[in-house]
Amino acid sequence: MQEIISLSQSAIEVSEFSESLIELWIKFTDVRPASQRTYAKALRQMFKYFCSNAIINPTRADIERWKAEMLANKKATTVQLYIISAKLFFKFLSQHNIYPNITDNMKSAKVDHEHKKDALTIKQCQALLQSIDISTIKGLRDRAIISLMMTAGLRTIEVVRADVGDLHSFADSVYLSIQGKGHDEKSAKVLVASQVYNFIQAYLQTRKNLSNSEPLFTSTSRRNFNQRLDTQSISKLVKKKLREIFIDDNRHTAHSLRHTAATQALLNGVPLTQVQQVLRHSNINTTLIYSHAIERMKNKSEQTVADAIFN
Repeated sequence: MQEIISLSQSAIEVSEFSESLIELWIKFTDVRPASQRTYAKALRQMFKYFCSNAIINPTRADIERWKAEMLANKKATTVQLYIISAKLFFKFLSQHNIYPNITDNMKSAKVDHEHKKDALTIKQCQALLQSIDISTIKGLRDRAIISLMMTAGLRTIEVVRADVGDLHSFADSVYLSIQGKGHDEKSAKVLVASQVYNFIQAYLQTRKNLSNSEPLFTSTSRRNFNQRLDTQSISKLVKKKLREIFIDDNRHTAHSLRHTAATQALLNGVPLTQVQQVLRHSNINTTLIYSHAIERMKNKSEQTVADAIFN
């Protein structure tokens, strides 16, 4: 780290040396490539802060000031991620006698665990599906994707990873094997409702000579025709369709479809433990957040008070 300090007058040299340290740390981490990229991005921001503020010998106070500056301009979840990355990094440096752990016992950022996205109502779900032009292959695909996400609570990454061969029958039902977040295998299963299965089949019939290893959903654009979709593409297509029915705000995104599945299941009497199973939550307290949100919406105390005052 002293070498970083001596190079602090040259942004190019600092960048080169910090990258070598980040790469060294990445080699020792046992996390997925996506997490490695996220951590690296956070650490680059930290080194950028050091350089732009002429910080020669980073201290705990410097990290605290960096955190305070971020809290004024970034979401708490982003700040939490950046500070966690810094803590892991300095712990590594300390363990290898490179630099003291100046982040030891440092708190990251307090994150509200209430949902940041809103679920759709039944009428909004119906409007969303009805707005899709199914006279095109893209429309058939989009209807299949959106209906699957809003009924089975799939994440965008789970939709991306799905292959044609992941659809299989058991008794009178059809299931989709999925690779959930943080898993290496397609060990989880979700029920594909009969209506949704019909939508998927209508779309798959437009693709010829399919093999089980092909992506369940593919791109229809000229540039990436028939290639596997990515999470960004799915997020964009859902957001576009939401705008078309005049839902255009930060609280409604592709992730709202997952919230819709959970919320509507609970509103229609599905037991909490079954909803937990569908969403694949390891801890039922995560599922309870949906239940608490519903109970809050049912609580009409404010209106009761207003009626008493004004009537």
